[in-house]
Amino acid sequence: MCFYKQKIAKFFLAFFLLGVLFSGSLSTKRAFAQSASSKPQQKKLTSIRQEIHKYRKKYQTSKKKEASTLEKLGRTEREIDLIHTLLQRLSVEETRQRNQIFKQNRELLKLTADYQTLKRDYTRRVVRYYKEGPLLDLEVLLSAKSINQALVWLKYRKRIMDADKRRIETLKIQKLKIAGQTNRLRKSWERQKLLIAEKKRERRNLSIQRRRRKKLLAKIRNNKKIYAQKIKEYKEAEAAIKRLIRLNERTRTATANRRTEVSRFAALKGRLPWPTRGRIINHYGRVKNKKLNTIQENIGIDIKAPFGTPVRSAAAGVVTAITWQRSRGNILIIDHYGGYYTVYAHLSEISVVPGQKVRRGEEIGKVGNSGSLTGAMLHFEIWKNTKIINPEIWLKRRG
Repeated sequence: MCFYKQKIAKFFLAFFLLGVLFSGSLSTKRAFAQSASSKPQQKKLTSIRQEIHKYRKKYQTSKKKEASTLEKLGRTEREIDLIHTLLQRLSVEETRQRNQIFKQNRELLKLTADYQTLKRDYTRRVVRYYKEGPLLDLEVLLSAKSINQALVWLKYRKRIMDADKRRIETLKIQKLKIAGQTNRLRKSWERQKLLIAEKKRERRNLSIQRRRRKKLLAKIRNNKKIYAQKIKEYKEAEAAIKRLIRLNERTRTATANRRTEVSRFAALKGRLPWPTRGRIINHYGRVKNKKLNTIQENIGIDIKAPFGTPVRSAAAGVVTAITWQRSRGNILIIDHYGGYYTVYAHLSEISVVPGQKVRRGEEIGKVGNSGSLTGAMLHFEIWKNTKIINPEIWLKRRG
């Protein structure tokens, strides 16, 4: 009786080892899911690369024919912003790729360990059966008390033989899985090397574009006529922002009965958090331009801040538009419901997408200098329907 118990225990052990082996297939499914989740990120990277290529092509064309200083500056600043975005995306992709390599390596080690365990156990079984199996079978058959008992043993031996065949097939499958995982790991390393190389290349391009921008800005500052044209572009940007808000207002009023969002923006007057750390260098309203000795209208406030300083949403809302203007660089508009909007311009990076809901104080981007004649800053506006309002009376006082 003890002899049969030992045999049954070994039989169940074989099935347990098979279960361990097939659990490895789950890791393959996880790897496939990770690959699928990276597709949107790859699409974004491809889109940014294509746009950078387009602007570089434009620059090559502009060298052949005369382009205005402002046009050159606009193209240069747009490429700088795109390179910033590309570097940001590449860093995210590099981190994702590094994590994937770590997981793939861990899964490869597990698959290899499972394979070695299964192979070792199977080899021991084959050697043992070669030494003892035939004699053991004969001994059991001769000692059987009845034909029925002998048939039961033969049936049991057949099951063991079938299990051995499955083990052989499983070992083959396991070897294929290891080969596949090794190949995936090699490809991941290759992609990682390409990402690092692209980052280095784009950082060099960024340095070139920054030097080019510096020269163009110096030319603009020393030429009052070009400087005046640049100031004029601010009015064009204002009109573009107004068009976007007017378009959103039409949609909002048309769907007012179906919308469930409640605006709490009006209650924040005088208590609105600052969108970034810094000091106001251009206040709202009429501002004297010392360079041109003229008065110009500032429809928002300009907050001087170090390049890359986080920019945060002044209140809860939904991102309604992301655009780019030559005079304002990257522009982001947030709808705070009830007809209230905030506008953030000169951003070096944008970390949200159109349609995304944001919380009060949530980071939405970083301070940049594209479109600015005075270095890194945030241009901040507040709109009520299609009318501009003074942000300074809405922001909470600083102690």
